[in-house]
Amino acid sequence: MKKSAAYLFSKTFCVVSEFLFGHTVYKLGGSSNVKFTNKIRYCQDPKLYLNTCEPKNRTGEKLPVFLYIHGGGFVSGAPDYRRAILSNIAARGFFTVGIFYGLAPAYRFPEPVVNIYKALAFLKQNAEKYNIDTENIHTGGESAGGTLALTVGAISVNDGYKDYFTLPEESKDLKFKSIMPICGLFDVRDALDCGYPYIREYLAAYADLPAEILRNDAESLYLSPIRFLDSDLPPTFVITGERDALRFQSFALIEKLKGLGIQYGHYHGQGKSAIHAFPVGQCMKVAKEAIKEALDFITDVKP
Repeated sequence: MKKSAAYLFSKTFCVVSEFLFGHTVYKLGGSSNVKFTNKIRYCQDPKLYLNTCEPKNRTGEKLPVFLYIHGGGFVSGAPDYRRAILSNIAARGFFTVGIFYGLAPAYRFPEPVVNIYKALAFLKQNAEKYNIDTENIHTGGESAGGTLALTVGAISVNDGYKDYFTLPEESKDLKFKSIMPICGLFDVRDALDCGYPYIREYLAAYADLPAEILRNDAESLYLSPIRFLDSDLPPTFVITGERDALRFQSFALIEKLKGLGIQYGHYHGQGKSAIHAFPVGQCMKVAKEAIKEALDFITDVKP
């Protein structure tokens, strides 16, 4: 698909912003009582990798896994730029995994979803090496990462949705213990008119389809995980921000969770700092509070 001037500008803006904030603000407010291992290849593609973060001086018991999926409008971002939030999750006793799943347009839907499952297969294959409990996996992420987290959650409970994707045998039937979507986008057709800057360009790049076609294309439904949820979805903690143009997507998700009888929690950030994907900035009080409440909810979920 031809790249528009608006797309090229927004892509550049996202990449530069991620780089600048990722090396400054997004590192602040994290835990120092953890250790990172970076750039672990999880499949044959040399561009794809994951970073792990775990508590220092951990005991011999297996740790539950938290798979964190970064945002960036599907066109930017990396786990390297999420050190604070990854470390604070790990400090609560999780083997935290930040995954680089590939960015649009080089990796278009459904490739990022499949790549996440490749990473999950890698974790299952290496469970003994990392001393992790792959029967106790949680997932979450912000913005596009929240979309992908709900997508894999929906795949795990909806066989019809799962069949759309070509997933690795080792991980395709994996179940999650909880999901934590942060400021996500869950219905593509509704999101096209939400007013978020350059949302049409990002979605067009991710789907490799012009926005006008996305609105009515039958295949575009598969980009909208909210349409494939059922009552077996695991407990879900939704984070929204008062100043986030995508907050209505999360409000619709909460109504869906209520209707299906799914256990859920909700943190709504308020104030000038509660912008889109605000929990990534763990140096802010509202961001720390959101993740603390989410982790309180998740740790109460029985293995």
